[in-house]
Amino acid sequence: MLNKLTTNIILIILSILFFLGGLGDFFLIQVIGFIISGIFFIIILAEKEKFKYPFEIIYLIFFIAFQLISLIWTKNVYNSLSYIVLFISSLGFFIFFYNYPKDLNRYISFVIPLIGLGYLALYIFTVIFKMPLLAKLIPENCCTLYSPYTFEHNHIGDYWSIVLLVSFYNIVTKNKNIIFFIWLFLSIPIIIISQSRSAIIAVAFSLFYAYKNTEIKPEFKNYIKIGLIVLSIIFLITSFGKVTLFSRPYYFQAIASIFKYPFGVGMGNFIKVSTNSILDSFFLKKNAAKAHNIIFEVITGLGVLSAPFILWFINTLRKINKKYKTKPNLFALLSILITVIFMFDMCYAIPTPLWLWFSFIGMSLNSSFENKKIVKLP
Repeated sequence: MLNKLTTNIILIILSILFFLGGLGDFFLIQVIGFIISGIFFIIILAEKEKFKYPFEIIYLIFFIAFQLISLIWTKNVYNSLSYIVLFISSLGFFIFFYNYPKDLNRYISFVIPLIGLGYLALYIFTVIFKMPLLAKLIPENCCTLYSPYTFEHNHIGDYWSIVLLVSFYNIVTKNKNIIFFIWLFLSIPIIIISQSRSAIIAVAFSLFYAYKNTEIKPEFKNYIKIGLIVLSIIFLITSFGKVTLFSRPYYFQAIASIFKYPFGVGMGNFIKVSTNSILDSFFLKKNAAKAHNIIFEVITGLGVLSAPFILWFINTLRKINKKYKTKPNLFALLSILITVIFMFDMCYAIPTPLWLWFSFIGMSLNSSFENKKIVKLP
């Protein structure tokens, strides 16, 4: 177990890093994350008598190894290398959070919303007041958590969906600190303004999952029902004027790419498939730099060599689902929330969401740890 001083230093480092990781999918941030995750790994080896890791880590090691091999035939070495660095750092955070869930528990409820406030401030200056404060530091066309990637939506709502779920969980676990009510009610208009339907779907699915798989007191179940109705209305509002049925032709393009590129085009090169798809016909002719689905992104990048990641994904979700039904906890819900976002959006290309996803999964897989439950409230 880490001492208080070390824990506080690590929390400060993580806060700064995870804030920076939302500023864009550029290589410098990924390298910094890679270095810090390496330092954290050394801390584990130095501090713990016995190094602990879940069995699923084997799949990730093979996945990263196949990414390295794919550098031989990748369509763009730089893009593929950036994904390798990003996933290695994510693996480091996965292991670190798995080993220290109790020490890092308070990070979730208090630091995550504060980082969200930072993104909100940048959003207000960049989008509303047209003052791009970081324009000289952030590369053009960079995918961030605070500025619009397209005119249809931006990703600040995806991050604030995490804040919303953290706030809701603390409220229903009898933490009546007013700050959580503030975060909760602040997150709703932010998600609406962002017009991120992936965030709305993810929150709705997570609340419904909690509703079905935990013994929540009746009044809280009513709150969830109201929340689901509100989310449905928000989804309809944000969907107005948008195409829903054929808005993701990238999925078909990714599947079709296996026949043309059985070993993939290298991670980060979905645009090569999207612009040369055998499915280029009427509604399917739509190009994108990302697959908008982490599974299809990996399949496009590695082809048949994506099997280890898919096996890790399936086994991890199965284990989280099984553990949640016996030991409900916030980290499992957050893992599910981000998983759903990654099924419909390209946020996995931004360092912070991917780092948080692996971190939450690591915490939720540690069977020795159980934080506040939503069950059997007094």
